Amino acid sequence: MVGLTDVKTIAAGEFSSVAVREDGTVWAWGYDMVGWDMHDPSNQYLTPVQVHGLQDVQAVSNSGRHALALRADGTVWAWGANTYGQLGGGTTGWARPTPGQVPGLTDVVAIVAGYSFSLAVRSDGTVWAWGGFRTDPLTVPEARPTPAPIEGLTNVAAVALGRFHGLALRADGTMVGWGNNEQGQLANGESPQHFTPVRTLLPCRFKGHPSHEHHASGLEQCHVVP
Repeated sequence: MVGLTDVKTIAAGEFSSVAVREDGTVWAWGYDMVGWDMHDPSNQYLTPVQVHGLQDVQAVSNSGRHALALRADGTVWAWGANTYGQLGGGTTGWARPTPGQVPGLTDVVAIVAGYSFSLAVRSDGTVWAWGGFRTDPLTVPEARPTPAPIEGLTNVAAVALGRFHGLALRADGTMVGWGNNEQGQLANGESPQHFTPVRTLLPCRFKGHPSHEHHASGLEQCHVVP
C-alpha cells in the first residue's frame, strides 16, 4: 500500500478501508463515508489519507458507511453516516466527517461497526449497542442513538456483526446470537428471529457419552448447560 508503513491493524468496509499505524494514527481510503455519491470522484480517496482528530488508537472497525475507533484510554470515537444514530451521539440524520467521542462509554476493550448499528464490549464483560437495531431485513430498524447495555449478555470476550444479526463469544467459550435468523445464522436449531440473545449450538468436542456438565442431541453435538 503506497504511503502506509508500520501498520498494526486494519479494517475493511463495504466500499472503504481503514488502517491504524504504530503511532496510533488512523488512515482511510476508498469511498468517503460522508459523501453519498460513489460515482463522484470527489467522494473517493484513491490513496490513504489521515483521519484527523484521532490519536492513541488501538483498534478500528469499519462498516463501510461509518467507522469506530478504540483509543488506548478505553474511549470510542465514531464518524461517517448517522442515519440511525450509529455514531452514538444522541442524534440521528446528519453524517459526521470527523471523529467524535461516543458519550457514556468507558473501559471499552472491543468494538464492531455493523451495517446500521454499533457494538462495544467493556472490561466488565458487558455489551453496549447503539444505532438501528434491525432484526428483520424487511422492516425499518429502530433508531437508538445512545449506547445502552444488551440485557442478558455478561462475561463477553468478543463480538461480531452480520448485516442483520449479531454474535457474542463469552469467556467460557459459549456463544449467543440475536437478530434475523431466516437462514439459521444464529445456529440455535430453529429459524425465527430473536430480539434478545439466544444460545447457539456449537459442535461438541466430546464424542463419548456426555459428562454431567453437558447434554447432547447426538454424539457429535452438545452445548454447555447454563
